[in-house]
Formats: sequence, C-alpha cells, structure tokens
Amino acid sequence: MVVNEGRNKGRNKGCLGFSTNIRTIPAIHHVHYSNNYIGENNNNNSYNNDVRDKSFEFEDLFLQLDLESRSTSRSSPQHPLDSPYSGINNLLTYSDALSALTMYHGVCGNLIIPRSHPLSKVVYNFGWWKSHVLGHPSRVLELNELGFIWGRLQSPWNLIVESLLCYKSVHGHLDVPTDYVVNSKYKPCPDYPVATWGVELGVICNNIRSRNFYIGGASGPERVEQLVNMGFVFDKSEALFDKLLRAAKEYKVRQGGNIRTLRVPQKFVVPEGGKDGWPEDLGGFRLGEKLTAVRQKGLYVKKSASRRLALEDIGFQWSGNNSLGWLSVIHAAAIYSRLHDRVLDVPDNFVVPKREGGEGEEWPWPEHLEGLKLGLRLKRIRLNGDHLKGENAKGRKMQLDALGFVWYRGRKRGRPSVNLDECKTTGQPKGKRNAFSFFRSSYAKERKERGEGSTTSKEVGEIWRGMKEEDKTKWEELAREDKERYEREMADNKATLSVGAPM
Repeated sequence: MVVNEGRNKGRNKGCLGFSTNIRTIPAIHHVHYSNNYIGENNNNNSYNNDVRDKSFEFEDLFLQLDLESRSTSRSSPQHPLDSPYSGINNLLTYSDALSALTMYHGVCGNLIIPRSHPLSKVVYNFGWWKSHVLGHPSRVLELNELGFIWGRLQSPWNLIVESLLCYKSVHGHLDVPTDYVVNSKYKPCPDYPVATWGVELGVICNNIRSRNFYIGGASGPERVEQLVNMGFVFDKSEALFDKLLRAAKEYKVRQGGNIRTLRVPQKFVVPEGGKDGWPEDLGGFRLGEKLTAVRQKGLYVKKSASRRLALEDIGFQWSGNNSLGWLSVIHAAAIYSRLHDRVLDVPDNFVVPKREGGEGEEWPWPEHLEGLKLGLRLKRIRLNGDHLKGENAKGRKMQLDALGFVWYRGRKRGRPSVNLDECKTTGQPKGKRNAFSFFRSSYAKERKERGEGSTTSKEVGEIWRGMKEEDKTKWEELAREDKERYEREMADNKATLSVGAPM
C-alpha cells in the first residue's frame, strides 16, 4: 500500500532518514515484517495470524494519521508539503506514538526500526523528541523499557563520523563503495552501533566528495580537517592510482632477473587470498588491463605529471610491451649470432637456457633472458613480420641482416607472408649468384632475341647437365667474381651498422 504515490514519486529520500516526507513512504506491510522479524515462530500459524492482525491495525493507524496530516497541511499554511513531518509530528501524540512503539516491539521484539519505516521517521526525530519527550522523565523511563535507541536522535554528522570510524576499523580504509549501507539487513552486527544501522554511508561519502554535503558553512573547515585526519578519500582517482602503483611495485619485486623495465602481461590479474605473498586487498586487481589503459588512454595520468613520473620510476614504458619484446629478442639474437659465427639460423624450438656451472664460470646468457623462446619469436618474424611494422621496421631489418638472419629456409611448412624484397634495406648488398644462375639468364635472353618462347627451369637444367666442364668455365668465372663482390660489399655494410642501438 502506497499513500499518494503519484504526487510525490520524484521526491528524493534522505540518506539518514531525516528529510523524507512520510506521504512518499509505503505503509507497513505485514508480510514484509513477519518474514524478517518473527524468526522461529514463522511456522506457528496462530502466532502468524496474531501478528498479521496487529500489522493491519498498525497499518490502519498510520493511514489514518497520514490522511489527517495531508488534510491539515493543505488547509494550513504552517504545514507545507516541503516541510517533512510538520503535520504528523503535531498530530501524533505521545500516547499514539507509545502505542505504535509498543505494537512494533510486540511484533519485532525491539525498536531497531529501519530508517525507511514511517514510524522511525516520526519518533527518531528531533522535533518529536522536543515536543513530547523533553522535560518528561516518566516518558523517558517508558521508552527505556521498550529499548528506545536514543543514539538515533543525535545529529546526522555525528552518526556519519561514527559510521566512518567503525567502517575503517573493519576494512582498514575509508574508500567506501557508493552502494554501501551500514548493516542494511538490520541483523545483529557487533561491528557497528545500533544507531548507525541503515545509514547509506556510500551515498553520503559520494555526496561529501562531489557536492560538499555536510562540509559547507561555518563548520565546514573543521569537518574537512576531521575527515582528513580519519583518512577519508576525497579524490577517488588518487586512491585508485595509489592502488595501481602499489600493485605495480609488488609485481616488479616478483618480476625476477636484473630487469629495469616493468613488463606486466595484459591479462595478468593479482592472485586472491594472499597467494604468493600478494597483499590480500589487491586480490583480483586486473593490473595488466589497468596498465594498458594507462598507456593507451591516459587513465589516471592525463593531467598529472607526478603520477607519470611515479610510474616511470618503477620502469613503466609508455611504448608498450612490443618494444620491450623486441629489445629482448635482438639481445638474445645478437648473443646467438656471436656464438654461431655470425649466422642467425635459430631452430624453431630453441629456448634460451638457464645458467649452468658455477658462479665463477663465464656464461653468455643474461639471467633476464632465461626461458625466452627465441626460435619461436624469430620464426614469427620470418613468417608473420612480427616487430617489423611501423616506423622502426627499417632499422630492425638492418639489425637482423647484420646478425646474419636467415629470412627464408625454403618450402618446408609454408612460405613467408612477408615480402622478402622489402626486408632488404637500402645499402644492403645484392645476393650472390651461382654459375647456373648466370647461364639460365643468358640462355633466356638469347631465346628472347631469337623470338622463341620461354622455357622451364627443368629444361634449362637438362641442358646445363649435358654441357662439358670446359663449356661451363665462363659461367663459373662470373660466379666467382660475383661472390667476391658480395663478400666485399657485405664487409663494408657490416662496418656501418650498430647492432647494439635499440630500434
């Protein structure tokens, strides 16, 4: 049952229950309260029937009072609709309130009335207390016998501070989620005083942060200082960045190896439950995705140079893991090439080995390269053109050529998808040719001059094999000269390249 729902449907509800007009609150439903407060007696039909009758009486009482309140507020200017409870505070006498409280106590066993409850908004109200209880010691005793919660009569700010202190003692911080309500189910909870139950602490914190609720006016500076001393989070962005930075530092410690750069996989999520020594409050944090968003979208760092510097201090790279991956590949490739006479023909299954022997023995592979699948990475460069796209492609191809990289191994399991002609950079020597290659070019040129059609390599090969050795001397001499030319130009080209410079 909703009283005058359409007229006041859009009116906002106060977080602490001090500003909501009773005409916008649903009247008491016996089913709701019997399900939540009867407890062990739910299976007792006679008891349920008795409670249902009392609930209907309770509902009728408030409906009558509400109708009287509305009629009074419409006819009298001192009870405007925008002044919550002004009418009902005067109409609900102390005897009526005591009867309602006694009935509620009989149904629920206590006076822990939810803040959205109509009765709560009347009796737990300064105006009603001043009008009907202040100066009446006997009434105070009657209310004490029922278990009246006097702490609910304190100022909203005091309840907020008390709720924040309890929240911090439980959670260790004051980064309160927006949807957090103190003990919203009104069940026994030793962590929070009864007076704070039902306080919409998350909404209140958001309003303090974004709309300066409760911190304006003359008492504003004092309250702000009070919140700061408690550790209140005024800047959510700063709190989120601090969490990101802390997680990144923890990852850097566990990264291992003598690596200056921070390399976090994009799909990395902090283990939960304190696994591997990670702080429990960081469990489930998607560090990889967050750092990617920082790099690509400027998350948390768009207008903060200090935050950018804080990330750079722990080795964060704005160019991304692709550039970091290339540096590891070219470093390992240079070592492999040096160990194999300047030829970079790495087996596809080659993995950089771990250190062998004692600490005093020389070992060519750095610790941070251990486990790098160099063969697979170079295979992807050869077939897919990995790391060879963009403005750095030309310089990287030159580095690989200088290391003696084998771009094409023949028709084994597939043909490279990259254009081999594009892999040959400007200034790179033209490949050397053998004697048969010179003969085939000359033979094809002669047939073309005679107006004859083209022929296949198989036919030219048969002619070549049928020639006498002295007839091949001309072509073999051309091949020797071309080989000398290639070796000379290759030596000159290597002298001009700097392999160690990162691209």
